[in-house]
Amino acid sequence: MAREINSVEGEATRALLMDTAERLFAVNGVNSTSIRSINDAAGQGAASVHYHFGSKGALLEAILMRRGGAMMAAITERADLLLARTAPPSVRELVTTLFEPHANLIRDDPVGGGYWEQIISQLSLSEDPLLNQLSAQVTHKLDALLERTCPGVEPGLRKQRWQIAVLTLINLLGIHGSRSSAATPDASPSGFMADVEEFVIAGLEGAMRAARA
Repeated sequence: MAREINSVEGEATRALLMDTAERLFAVNGVNSTSIRSINDAAGQGAASVHYHFGSKGALLEAILMRRGGAMMAAITERADLLLARTAPPSVRELVTTLFEPHANLIRDDPVGGGYWEQIISQLSLSEDPLLNQLSAQVTHKLDALLERTCPGVEPGLRKQRWQIAVLTLINLLGIHGSRSSAATPDASPSGFMADVEEFVIAGLEGAMRAARA
């Protein structure tokens, strides 16, 4: 019984540390947040993060996977459906495959999802290897879909313009995530997020059209 209680308490402490670190990473920045500040904000001892995770990097990885695992699975499922089709996907379908799971996260959990999107935005700008590790399988599938969507575009240019579209999408969702997690009046997902999706679709369609010309 004592071991069972300790296990439950340990999981509760891990969850508390992840929730606290997720908020601090989002608001203050991953690089600017120290292990000490996480332990203090969570009301834990000085060795708590090290005891439960081993390092700040391992804590960050756990935070990414806690929400990101299900998101990557959702994107993979959508991508597989498009890959199984005979007809090539449109730019809209390609962008929506990536966009909808991110948008659903914020709709379902405005605060926690908003923090997570802010962290993803930071990591995407710094090209953090943890983010590449999280999205490796999904990236491979999306690249295959991109080739089918834009076959007439030179591969290097096609990939570059897709990367710009993805960075734009992630970072705009990161901005919206900061509004959602702060519960500000303009945090309604129906307006801003719909505009983000349309903006990225139109921009990528125009960029690929210009590349073919």
